Amino acid sequence: MEKFGLEVEFEGYPFYIESVVTGGPLSDFGSHYGIKASLTDKKFAKTANYTCLPGMGGMFSNTWITLNEELPEDRKVFFYPFYIKEKAVFNNSEVIAKTFFISTDTLLIAVDTEKKAKVSLVVDGTNTSAQEYMIDESVVCDICPHPLVIKDSLPVDHATLRAERFREKAPTEYGDEIEVTEEAFEEFKKSPLGKENTVHRAFYPSFDFKVRENKIESKEPTGSFFIIISFSDAESGAIKLAKEGHQKAAGRGKDRLFEEIKKDWNSFLDSINLKGNVKKYKILLEEALTALRMNLYAPRNKMQYYCSVPCKIHFNYFWGWDTAFHALGINHFNSDLAVENLLTQFAGMKPDGMLCSMIDDSLTPSSDISQPPAQAWAIDEIYKKTGDLDFLQNMYLKSKDYLRWFYKERDLDEGGLYEFHTAGETGWDDTPRFLGVREGVTIGTRITSIDTIDLNSWLHFYLTKMAGWAKILGKDKENKRWELGAERLKKSIDRYMWSEADGCWFDIRRVDGRHEKVKVLTPAVWFPAWLNATDDKAKVKRVIEEHLLNPEEFFGKYPIPSVAYNSPFYDKREKGCYWQGQIWLVTAYSAYDTLKKHGYKKEALDLKRRLLSMMSTPEKGGIHENYNALTGEVGCTGHAGKPALSQFGWSSTFVIEMLTDELC
Repeated sequence: MEKFGLEVEFEGYPFYIESVVTGGPLSDFGSHYGIKASLTDKKFAKTANYTCLPGMGGMFSNTWITLNEELPEDRKVFFYPFYIKEKAVFNNSEVIAKTFFISTDTLLIAVDTEKKAKVSLVVDGTNTSAQEYMIDESVVCDICPHPLVIKDSLPVDHATLRAERFREKAPTEYGDEIEVTEEAFEEFKKSPLGKENTVHRAFYPSFDFKVRENKIESKEPTGSFFIIISFSDAESGAIKLAKEGHQKAAGRGKDRLFEEIKKDWNSFLDSINLKGNVKKYKILLEEALTALRMNLYAPRNKMQYYCSVPCKIHFNYFWGWDTAFHALGINHFNSDLAVENLLTQFAGMKPDGMLCSMIDDSLTPSSDISQPPAQAWAIDEIYKKTGDLDFLQNMYLKSKDYLRWFYKERDLDEGGLYEFHTAGETGWDDTPRFLGVREGVTIGTRITSIDTIDLNSWLHFYLTKMAGWAKILGKDKENKRWELGAERLKKSIDRYMWSEADGCWFDIRRVDGRHEKVKVLTPAVWFPAWLNATDDKAKVKRVIEEHLLNPEEFFGKYPIPSVAYNSPFYDKREKGCYWQGQIWLVTAYSAYDTLKKHGYKKEALDLKRRLLSMMSTPEKGGIHENYNALTGEVGCTGHAGKPALSQFGWSSTFVIEMLTDELC
């Protein structure tokens, strides 16, 4: 509590705490809205309410409860995967509240008290700008709140979140500042990222009530009670959800309903059994499972299936490689949901076969760049588990179009190696591999081209999987073509990207008509070894022993940095180091899997234990986007003083991958 400067004592996990964790709200059943507990004062059952929609989304309101117009003498909050419990003392009497979702976009606050009291639910909508929101630091997310009114016998309110202001100078991921112009801001507002959102809420208490200003008050003193709060982008939708929620809670009883949801959650959290020495990481596993469930996004707008976002509030889009990694993790407990993630992503494919780095729930691209083609990994694992030939045939056909796009659009010099056109396309945002590259306010600015090791390794992996699927599907001629394509690409990777002097593979950059290697040491240097894009055992041995296992570069106390510790490109300024040194689980896992695949089992096990131990310290309160490679603490979002996102999707997937494999 002292560490975070809060007024309220708390315990449990994950941390759903306003102003402490970035993103990661309580948001069950694929909800498009979420909550966190507010622990900065003594207000009972105080929560921050968030929209988790594409466009302008963020924190728009607080609610809390008073009894007899009084606040409690004391509060203590307990966090559990699917609910927030609170114990408070009013006039020497204990009152307990449980807050949890009972269905998509429908929240229940259940309060137990021994003494009757006049109850008030206070709705605060006075904020003029969101305190936490998705958009970057150059844009201010303004809130236009509207007061409580009665509609269809229920209290309702709404708020509009929009981009109305911008900061002329804004911090960037790189630790410097950029100037934001009026023209750039107007362009942003017209983009999918700048879309305004209106959220409607409806409230349905179990007691007879009246509305007075910003309060919903009980007409008479009441004992134990519940309050339904529902969210929608339409007033009629919020009212409908509130009535359905009230009927469910009143019909079954709030306590029985809680126990039913608890039973479902206990079964879910026990769906993966840990073996051997990893049993001690049970809490970490529960955090990972919870993150993947809370980041599910129920069908909305043009969606026909569920999908997953990386982290609600901040990343309310379906990202290119994130979606594939989420499907990989979800496949461990629900293959049908894993399939739905991929079906949603491919439903957003452009006519030319491009999968953009971001799509929203209307399946509209929100960027004009690609991301690493990691889908083959998830497709293959889902097929191995389900044996679903219809799914495999569907993904095979869509993947043919996807790969054709890479052939046409990402080998512009027709040299047989494939390039990313911006740092953003790598998924490694501010990586120094794209030396000096900056992106503007509009995501996807096309600046330069680099033949990247990771893209070519991912594509080789995809080609080998396509060959295997073609054989399964009885397409023998196509199987041979995929095999030949994979072999050609493998030879080009070794021939052109390998540096004998440095003992690793490097990106290739075109400068003044000639090719030169981009000698920046990152985990990408061993991607050919990880993704089986080389047959040269001597090369694999060198990159592992000279680089991956080198404590001066990647195998230090807190492994695996996204830039070598001793690299001049490692950012030690404690700001702007998003992919300039921090530990990301996708690249850390690449190191682990590389060691395991190539016979370094002892070192792989050591790496796994150190990564899991670093992540599982209780004060972290969840699984994060990245970690500081010098201290092992929670990393940053790329802006000084802003913690990395909490309950992050792909980090959770790779925790599950490490906890469930044969090496324990």
